[in-house]
Amino acid sequence: MLFKDITKPIVFTTVYTGNDVNPWAQEVHGFQAKAQIDRRDFNLFYKNLLETGGVLISDVIDVVVDLEINPL
Repeated sequence: MLFKDITKPIVFTTVYTGNDVNPWAQEVHGFQAKAQIDRRDFNLFYKNLLETGGVLISDVIDVVVDLEINPL
């Protein structure tokens, strides 16, 4: 992943979620991939606090990809 001229690898944990038949009668297979990105690793800082003392944007971002494919 590249942000602000910093390149770092992102590792996704992938899980096979099963197979089914879609509305067009095609067999499909599902996968879900998850990763976390720490914005500070890419020098992306945001320091504004809310009135309650919390932060508006977390330093750690969760990335979730749901994928459905059909074999040819």
